[in-house]
Amino acid sequence: MKNFEFLILNLSRYRFRLTFVIFSFILSCLYIFPQVVLADTPTPSPVASVTPTQTESTTPTTTQIPMRKYPLKVTVIPNPASGTKLSFRVMAPAPCKVRIRVNNRFFDVVAKFEKEGGTLFDILWNLKDVPEGIYYFQAQVEDKATGQITQLPLQKFVVLKPAD
Repeated sequence: MKNFEFLILNLSRYRFRLTFVIFSFILSCLYIFPQVVLADTPTPSPVASVTPTQTESTTPTTTQIPMRKYPLKVTVIPNPASGTKLSFRVMAPAPCKVRIRVNNRFFDVVAKFEKEGGTLFDILWNLKDVPEGIYYFQAQVEDKATGQITQLPLQKFVVLKPAD
């Protein structure tokens, strides 16, 4: 009986932490796996698909799943970069064209990139000849559909070289 009382006391002591961990896990799952809602898409009735009429075609129709809407964001992965490659991850609400300008700590232009893509794509940069240090980048995103150009704020990242 003493062991049972000890277990109950310890569980009640860590109840808040356990509740917080479970709540955080549930929120992260909801953020990572959002529910996909197909707006204005009629659902076919099961009776119509089983018994087609003369006017209906018997070829299956495909429903396009809409692309996920991302907030407009450009990030560096990994940061700090310590390998031979660095990736600029572009997340946009619609297909876009991205121009990225990379500056060193003295704000000299080190590299320029330009790429078109969908709502989520990467721009790779080979760091083989890039010295270690602090770098800044600024992205300019042009929406393909509307032609609207958005200048994102200056962001910082670090390049580290392994000790030989």
